[in-house]
Amino acid sequence: MLERWKTLLGEMADEEELARFQEELDESYISRADAQAQADEAEQEFVRRGERIAELEGEMAQREERIVELEGEMAQREERIAGLEGEMAKIRMDAMVDAALIKAGAKNVRAARALLDMQALTDAEDALPLLEEQIAQMQDSDGYLFEQKDAGYLTPGNFARKRAVLDEGGLTYSQAMRLRRGILN
Repeated sequence: MLERWKTLLGEMADEEELARFQEELDESYISRADAQAQADEAEQEFVRRGERIAELEGEMAQREERIVELEGEMAQREERIAGLEGEMAKIRMDAMVDAALIKAGAKNVRAARALLDMQALTDAEDALPLLEEQIAQMQDSDGYLFEQKDAGYLTPGNFARKRAVLDEGGLTYSQAMRLRRGILN
């Protein structure tokens, strides 16, 4: 091959340049077998990478399916939380209504509750003033549902037998009844 270069370049190429050219050629020269081995190795690497890509795409598809499942579970949990929050709000409202009716002296809390406008209470931002207003109206219109306030004396339907001494004058129950009827001196 060097001979061909000598004939082509003629006198321009000296031995030293040709020797350096030969070394460069030897370093970069690859035999056909080596080139084929490198090509086979590159092809195998290409196949391995293709298989790995397919494997990763499969994993991605599984992860995307899992993401869809988790999003569905999250939506179900959010619905359940919303339902539980609604139940908690109803329980709070019921407790507030029961406490207000008991405080007002309702004889039968269920009966008194049936007369309340629960929808208006549920829709109101501040339900307590509205509840107190409804109870006050109910006490005026349906007073029989509530305990009568002690007026300081005994009435025929308001017996305080558990009290040994009345507030007024230190009288016993029987003495107060006689006094009321005009029997006691």
